[in-house]
Amino acid sequence: MDNQFKELREQAQELLDFGNSKEKAEGRGMLTVIDALENNSDSAKQTLKDCNYYTDNLWSVSDVQGKFKCTVEQAQKVLDKSLTNEATMEQIWLSIDTFGEMFGLEKIETE
Repeated sequence: MDNQFKELREQAQELLDFGNSKEKAEGRGMLTVIDALENNSDSAKQTLKDCNYYTDNLWSVSDVQGKFKCTVEQAQKVLDKSLTNEATMEQIWLSIDTFGEMFGLEKIETE
């Protein structure tokens, strides 16, 4: 997402630097919208952090669209299948066990 904001900011700045008066107005409008989106994104992340969710590694449709020509819906399906398949889930649980043990955490025995 940050990459998308960066690209949009660059486009808006080009309009401000090189555009006619109408394009400059569009550039200012774009920057206003980008700022609002970034603030909402940060606010949403903070809300999740406050509820003890890990938010430092989130995936976006832009990650898929950076590799494939696809719609938002298609990218969402790719992300869903990629992040919820059995192999990925097993790897995450294995990694949690490995790093928990490396940090000397006491394992909770489950039945």
